[in-house]
Parts: sequence; structure tokens; C-alpha cells
Amino acid sequence: MSADRHQQLMRDYPSYRRNCDENGNFVLDKFRRQIYSESCSLCQHLTNCGLRMCDVFPEEYGIPDEIWSGKNRHTSAYPGDRGVQFARFHPPAKERA
Repeated sequence: MSADRHQQLMRDYPSYRRNCDENGNFVLDKFRRQIYSESCSLCQHLTNCGLRMCDVFPEEYGIPDEIWSGKNRHTSAYPGDRGVQFARFHPPAKERA
């Protein structure tokens, strides 16, 4: 999203101001944490979006903020990832009836 578009939405829509951070990412008001990740939400390793957990980061704290926020796309090694990085999810092809 362009900076101009983000500023326009911040100005025109109060709900957008409440539910988005300075980068235009949706966040939970109470914790100011993103509820959607542009990269992790498309990864085949994601197991629990709400708890921010995946096969690579299943621990108590889940996916690191740097990766979840998109600052690090996790396409190369990251501390604690055990050698597993982002892999795009591809839904199975639908069978024709």
C-alpha cells in the first residue's frame, strides 16, 4: 500500500485508525499486534494463525515479530528455524466431477 493511500485511509476512516498500524497492517487494539501476516498466511508451514505458530516456530512465543510483520520474509536462514524457511502454500487441485 502506498504511503499516500495509507494516509488517506487514516484520515477518512476512524475504524481504520483503530485497527491498523502505521504500515497499514491490521492489528488487535489491545495488544497492537498484527492479526494477519502477508507472508506467513501464505506459507505451507503455518499451523495456527491466531497464535502465530507454525511447524518451524511451534514454541510458546510462536513466529517472531520480525517475520510475522514482513520485515524479514524468512526466505533465508533465521535463528531457531532449524533450516526450514518460507514455502508457499499451494491448495490441492480440485477434482472434476
